[in-house]
Amino acid sequence: MRKMASRSGTCISRLKCAIICFFSFTIAPSSAELSSREILQKLYDETQGAYWFSNKNWLTTDDYCTWHGIECDSRDSPRIIGLDLARNNLTGTVPAELFGGLYNVGILDLQGNDKLHFDFTNIGQAHHLKKLQISSTALVSIDGIGKGVSLHELHLTSNFMRDSLPDEFFELTNLRSLWMNYNDLHGTISSKIGHLTHLEELYMYQNHFQGEIPSEFGELTKLERLILGGNYFDSTIPEELGNLVNLKELSIRNARDHDEPGPGLKGKLPDFAGLKMLTMLELNFNRLTGEIPPSLLSGVDVTQEISINLNNNLLSGTIPAELERFDNLYIELVGNRIEGISPNLCDKKLWMGGAVEDFGCDAIMCGPGHFNEDGFESFGDEPCFVCPSNQFFGSTECNATLSDRDILIRFYYAADGKNWRKNKNWDTDEPICSWFGIECSSDRDSDDSDVTIVDLENNDLFGFWDLEVIFHLPMLQELNLKSNQVDMDFTTLHKNNTSLKILNLSETTMTDINGIERLVFLHELHLTSNEINGALPDGFFDLMHLRRVFMDYNNFEGTLSSRIGNLERLRELYFFHNMFAGEIPSELGNLKHLRTLVIGGNFFNSTIPEELGNLSNLEELSIRNVREEDDDYGILTAGPGLKGALPDFAGLKMLTKLYLNGNQIEGEIPPTFLDESTVTSERVEIELNDNFLSGNVPIELERFEFLNLYLSDNSIEGISTELCDKAKWMDGNVENFECDAILCRPGYFSNEGRQTEDSPCKACADAPFFGSTNCDTPMDEISERDALKIFYQASKGYEWINNLNWTKEDVPICYWQGIECSSDRQDDDSNVIEINLQDNNLVGTLP
Repeated sequence: MRKMASRSGTCISRLKCAIICFFSFTIAPSSAELSSREILQKLYDETQGAYWFSNKNWLTTDDYCTWHGIECDSRDSPRIIGLDLARNNLTGTVPAELFGGLYNVGILDLQGNDKLHFDFTNIGQAHHLKKLQISSTALVSIDGIGKGVSLHELHLTSNFMRDSLPDEFFELTNLRSLWMNYNDLHGTISSKIGHLTHLEELYMYQNHFQGEIPSEFGELTKLERLILGGNYFDSTIPEELGNLVNLKELSIRNARDHDEPGPGLKGKLPDFAGLKMLTMLELNFNRLTGEIPPSLLSGVDVTQEISINLNNNLLSGTIPAELERFDNLYIELVGNRIEGISPNLCDKKLWMGGAVEDFGCDAIMCGPGHFNEDGFESFGDEPCFVCPSNQFFGSTECNATLSDRDILIRFYYAADGKNWRKNKNWDTDEPICSWFGIECSSDRDSDDSDVTIVDLENNDLFGFWDLEVIFHLPMLQELNLKSNQVDMDFTTLHKNNTSLKILNLSETTMTDINGIERLVFLHELHLTSNEINGALPDGFFDLMHLRRVFMDYNNFEGTLSSRIGNLERLRELYFFHNMFAGEIPSELGNLKHLRTLVIGGNFFNSTIPEELGNLSNLEELSIRNVREEDDDYGILTAGPGLKGALPDFAGLKMLTKLYLNGNQIEGEIPPTFLDESTVTSERVEIELNDNFLSGNVPIELERFEFLNLYLSDNSIEGISTELCDKAKWMDGNVENFECDAILCRPGYFSNEGRQTEDSPCKACADAPFFGSTNCDTPMDEISERDALKIFYQASKGYEWINNLNWTKEDVPICYWQGIECSSDRQDDDSNVIEINLQDNNLVGTLP
């Protein structure tokens, strides 16, 4: 009975199994029995294909090889070998059948679909799948992926994986490239990482891996790139990494993009001498200690470009001289405790992207007592600024904690203080406010802080380095170093670190003012009589607080920028005797508060901008085209000078001094010249000498009571007689010499073109106009013929009623109209005894 029952049970069991298997086959066929088209349709349906960005041809034809994103081989019965639906708005879960049914697919790219989930159940059936790209999706787990043993390249970057890596992951032993940056993977990295011996690229940047870095990384000897930074390691650097002989890039930088990093690497910096292929090493923002090994990367090809980033560790000592073996090294070491740079490294011209050639050691790291935001100087970046309190190389910020006394003592030694003319109390225990040239806010010599004025003019200061420390006096208002042999580099200053308002560096050895804009609160700037060359730097025009500028007698060149109009608070501007050229910018008319504008002695070739007429507060305008030279050459003309007509300057109501001499101004003096002046009862001085002005001196100028008008060496043809009664004109000389005090009349000259007590007007045969200063033929040496010619010119003979034969060279003077000679022979050419030109329309002044 029992045996019968047993047989009966077995039979029933087999029948049940057959029925179950039948219905399982009928109701839920495996992916292997779904056609490729059916699998694709299921993918389309379950990922909302109707809403894809591109679904061209999907489900519309039987030839799925024409559907968007599908790649087929070229067989008669084509097989799907690639599927690329990246960044196509797939939403939902990829059906497991996609891996199991499309088993010929070699590349599957679904990256960039941020609402797409995955089921790796059947990935083991994807025997040909080599490259899987599912970065930037909604992936949260890689459970089941360990069966995808055919994978060579796996991209999992920027997903939502949070757990530790499962053990099955390390069964993907055919992987060559693995990318899993920007996830939230936790835990330690398993020692099983050493199983992935075919890996050539491994990217695990910015996860939450913790603890020690496993030494088994050293077994991945085919690795060329190992990127492990941005995690939470607390580890030394495994010495086994030295086995990675094919490694080209190693990055374990302890920095994260948006949150705080972990503890980072610790211990000594290995020399990585065995990494013969390495060209990039990033270990910044860790806790590495000790000195840089002289043998660092000693095995690499030193002729190639090498990049090493060791910023922000705890390294100390000197950058070893042995590193000079590298031809083209970019080494970053800021934020450590480096105390020195071997000098030979500062001659490596190709280092730091070629910046060492231009900036020397500063291109590697700013030196002690300096800083900038990068910790080193490079092209287009800020220079290394002075910060006396910074102790190490490569500072990126300034913690200026030096006292006023410390700053002054540093300045004293930088400027050779022991050899100053006067240095009373300097570098002694006496209060600093009692030191020679120092004034403090309290005005009490007993105080020892709050220096506001440093005045060491003409005191034998001598220095060219580190004088900029003086600008770190926090309350310094005025600095006067005029007439000393000092030079300063404003580019080393940090913006806003000084309250300085007055700076006097005239008659020093300054050669440029680059960086001057860092003295942002400057009101008054004196740089006269230096050897400053080149164009005005753009930064100069950012000094919006400037009131007074004195830059005469330098070698500034180029055109004067239109940005000069930005300095709207200017009261005084002196640019005399430089080498500015071209047009005078009309934007000078924006400087409504300007009282003094002195820009002569340059090389302008310009008309006078009409906008200068807007300067209603202007008291002095000088654009004289002369350059004052030494005694051997006297006063010399500068460049082409001003041209065009003389404006009337009617809007310059306050003008008392106008200097436009030595130019090419032409035409007549306008009758409206300065006709809105409010200073007609004050002393007014106008120099228009040596131009091409013509016509008469207008009678309208008689409104000025005390006028000095200088018009010599023009082509002036007359002076209104009323002006010759202005007794107070020309420093009172008109009272004594009448019109001659204004200008010598035609036929006369003087050294000044007018008569004074020391310089009378003398007769001259070749002085046809008013105001001649030279005479090639004095009157006592000329012939009667030449004298008559002068008379003819002075009385406008060309307008006489009868000028028969006058000035004709082939006619004797005794034949000229109105001339009678003593011999009564008209063929004579001398001995004139009478001139009778009555009622003949003579006009002018007799010479």
